[in-house]
Amino acid sequence: AETLRNAVTTLAIPHELGGSAGVVTLSGGLATGAAQPGKAPKEVVAAADTMLYAAKAAGRNRLCVHPSGPLA
Repeated sequence: AETLRNAVTTLAIPHELGGSAGVVTLSGGLATGAAQPGKAPKEVVAAADTMLYAAKAAGRNRLCVHPSGPLA
């Protein structure tokens, strides 16, 4: 994920609306979980979504990882 984020930053694509950096950047939220029969992955998706909004709130152009490790 960090390699992808750096690659997007290195491209220095102008952001049509200006953006916070003036160029297109990538923010991401990461969380992991183990697949379990009969259990929907929405807990992991919700944790990743929370981390995405944390990355944006912290200034964008960064990755935030869920602190609790793998979610069941």
